[in-house]
Amino acid sequence: TLVLCPIAGSLMASTEYGVIHRINWEGVFDKKLSIELSSVVFGNDLLPETRAQVLNEPDCVVDISYSLELHGLAVVLSSGRVAFLTGKTARFLPDSLRGVWLRETTDAVCVSVNPRYNLIACGRANGLVDTYSFDEIPGSWILTNTLQLSKLHFADSDQYQLGQVQCLEWSANDYSVLVVAWKNGGLSIWSVFGSLLFHSLGNQPGTPTPLFRSQSTLLQSLCWSNDGYQLWILPRGEQLLNRTSSFQQKEGKQDSHEEEEEMEKKNPHHVMIAGSHVIVIQFVK
Repeated sequence: TLVLCPIAGSLMASTEYGVIHRINWEGVFDKKLSIELSSVVFGNDLLPETRAQVLNEPDCVVDISYSLELHGLAVVLSSGRVAFLTGKTARFLPDSLRGVWLRETTDAVCVSVNPRYNLIACGRANGLVDTYSFDEIPGSWILTNTLQLSKLHFADSDQYQLGQVQCLEWSANDYSVLVVAWKNGGLSIWSVFGSLLFHSLGNQPGTPTPLFRSQSTLLQSLCWSNDGYQLWILPRGEQLLNRTSSFQQKEGKQDSHEEEEEMEKKNPHHVMIAGSHVIVIQFVK
């Protein structure tokens, strides 16, 4: 299994063989509901006269983002291309599916759907993020923004030293902001219109201590709380986290209280976070 995604009371699980299985909570999947990429037709829009065809080469899904409101799911293929799969019925039957390409992105690694604003954000291997909006008349996805840090935001280095986008997620409930994390470190938050609201790489007024610098904490995955005011972060391995006065973070119970106290005595401005623990950033309402 490459990736899991919840969908309408079940799970979608993609495999390296180019198949997406739908599994219920008892662990059973119905083969009739399994999606084989080789049988799905892809085109640039949903117009009947537009030419659509199956994939020329074997491919598999490496990331999925499902939206009940948009009646479909965005998928990232191992080739780096992105498509939105939509069906003719609410049951999302495999024989009724059609894929629409997000044409300008060819090096995607992750994806997140925003159903409130009809947007799809695609994290890329070069560290940039493409956002697409939906044009209802032809049924196509149009590139509207490319999110990237400028020298004004990150003067110490350039965008590409951050590595590929590790993960990204629209805020729950209102879908008004997008959080982006990079493989080599760093965290940023963007508005739905593409404005940078926060980043953790320093050189930013009002941020006394850099949080999640490129050389400190590396992130594995993240998600928003239901109210959109807490960001839950899973670090990669054992990392060193700088405390800041702008955010509150909560760490799980340490294996040894003595080691924690000794660490605090040596350096009261740092706390060691074990890789199996979760960091919670609380935002002020």
